[in-house]
Amino acid sequence: MKCFETFVFRLLLIFSMLSFVLQSSIAQAGGLMDKLTGVVEIVSVEYMDHREDKYQYFLNTRSRAIPIEMIFETFNPDAISSGSKIDVSGNIRDGVFYVDEVDTHINTRFEKRSNSETSSFFSDIEGDAALVVARERKAVALLVNMGSLKSVSNVSAVAGYMYDNKQSMAGQFEASSKGQLLFQRDPDGDGKADVFGPFDIEANVSKNCDYYRWAADAEAAAEAAGIKLEQYQHRVFVLPDAYALKRCGWEGIGNLACGDHCRAWIAGTGSGLYSHELGHNLGMHHAGVDSNNDTKADNNYGDTSGVMGDVSHLNLFNAPHHAQMGWFAAYPGSELDVTGKGSNSYNVGALEMDPRTSFPGIQLLTHFRAAGGDYYISFRQEIGDYGVNKKYADKLSIHSFVGGSKMTYFIKALSVGETFIDSDSGFSVTFHGFNGSFADVSIISELGEDRSCVRKAPTLKLSPPLQSGSLFDNFLYTFSVINNDGIYCEGSQFNLSADTGSELKIYLSRRSLDISPGNSGKVNISVKTDDILSGGRYEFINSVASNAHQQSSLTGAVILAAETVKKPEPAALPGPENLTGIKEGSGLRLTWSAPENSFGSPRYYRIFRNGKQVASSRRQYFIDNDLVSGVKYRYYVDVLHTDRSASAPSKIFEYTAPKRRRWWRG
Repeated sequence: MKCFETFVFRLLLIFSMLSFVLQSSIAQAGGLMDKLTGVVEIVSVEYMDHREDKYQYFLNTRSRAIPIEMIFETFNPDAISSGSKIDVSGNIRDGVFYVDEVDTHINTRFEKRSNSETSSFFSDIEGDAALVVARERKAVALLVNMGSLKSVSNVSAVAGYMYDNKQSMAGQFEASSKGQLLFQRDPDGDGKADVFGPFDIEANVSKNCDYYRWAADAEAAAEAAGIKLEQYQHRVFVLPDAYALKRCGWEGIGNLACGDHCRAWIAGTGSGLYSHELGHNLGMHHAGVDSNNDTKADNNYGDTSGVMGDVSHLNLFNAPHHAQMGWFAAYPGSELDVTGKGSNSYNVGALEMDPRTSFPGIQLLTHFRAAGGDYYISFRQEIGDYGVNKKYADKLSIHSFVGGSKMTYFIKALSVGETFIDSDSGFSVTFHGFNGSFADVSIISELGEDRSCVRKAPTLKLSPPLQSGSLFDNFLYTFSVINNDGIYCEGSQFNLSADTGSELKIYLSRRSLDISPGNSGKVNISVKTDDILSGGRYEFINSVASNAHQQSSLTGAVILAAETVKKPEPAALPGPENLTGIKEGSGLRLTWSAPENSFGSPRYYRIFRNGKQVASSRRQYFIDNDLVSGVKYRYYVDVLHTDRSASAPSKIFEYTAPKRRRWWRG
């Protein structure tokens, strides 16, 4: 028995020693399960080729000088937001916390504050970054040298980018927010922009891109120089040029919303870069493109209508970002949700209009989007110091946005006459035109209604409806057709015809138009009067029909002066001879000979076309370039002498302008 007890004791001792050795080995490898509590900091990293961006997650534990990076192996980090207080379990390897479990604290979210508050909106109550931001912001810029690598900009240049240039970061925020968000130029009150440095730190940029370490070292150097960093909500670190930071691959990064304070790292130049990164600080994500509206981004940038999609053109922020920041809320009536409101028309003021100095009225229309979030409809123009990129100017921008600190997506910019339809959302928007800085927009919202096709008679328009002129004149009209069918209908082919009931000749540039619901099409109508011999009112009827629509008609008219075509009575003096003509380019070159036995000095020749004087010339030729293909013309020439007596007319020369192939766009 004693031997057995000794054996068991020794066996337990061996297991204990093996367990100790194993735990020691794991501890040395950093593999013991650790648990940390802290506040999440998210950094939006965008690479210089603008084809990729990513989030990096850090945990500020308060006890560490530098937040520790987190990598989530079994947990989807989309569920946590910047500023959230969390408990994480996992292990630390090579200075990185590999997270296995996450416990998010309850009721630890940012409180929304009013626009009028001048203090920071950051507090110990952390959470979602989609906030109404405080009115005044304080930012400090610290220039950073890394050994032989110098900061990409000097103090004066950074002050210009942030505050002093005609187009600056602060100016762009002020214009976008319509005066609701102001970055203070001189929080420390010394009369200069709060841009300091450069500060020298040690960094091995060929081996790592430890930007949080660089920030901590720069902050320590700044505080040693007497700069009180605690007064600033934004700390901007102006690093050496991006191409020198070989391990980084970016020109700028920034905290996506913040906890106690925000950081942004700049490795490039230009005011747009500063606006972009500080936009991240305030919770704005990138402005991407989804041109197919299929929830699959073409890319995570590309919406050059806003600075969160393109830093090279200092636009305002796009309309969804305006709404995210709460900047419409201060101006009642500037934002309107049209979901379920049926069919209505709206005047939409350009986003660039400033309600402090003008009266834009509605600047944003929103509508439910079945695929997620909402549609955001805005009108953009090239006005002011921060006018929109030219490709979006005088067009209606369509965006999608799910809210919060998520990406916005540009879908399409509608030109005049275009329509955007999402039948799944019961929604269509048509851009009819604009007057000055106001867009004429119609919205159909049939959300929740019967999704069967409802056919309606098309709207016909003739511009102008009536024209006046003389015999042998030709007239050009524009005939428009608007498909008023419900958005759940297929498009229709409308067949066009014209009936004069008189000697008028009518030519349509197209005989049919394929038009989808809510859209319009147009044709050109040429009306010729060369067979009309007397004045009066002449009408013509334009008709439209399709397989799904009964015939609709619209009448147009021309009024011709009450006169008949007559050759002048023969005069005592002989007229020009040998009148002839040859084609020259797209026109006609007329030539003639001086009259024989002329009793008087010719003052000049008068050229008549279809009985009406069209020109005079001291030479014996005239080129008529004002011809319409396929039209027959009659010319004669006479002489007006110095005594103002007129000669007999020449013989008539007839000419039919050759028909040439013309392309019309409907």
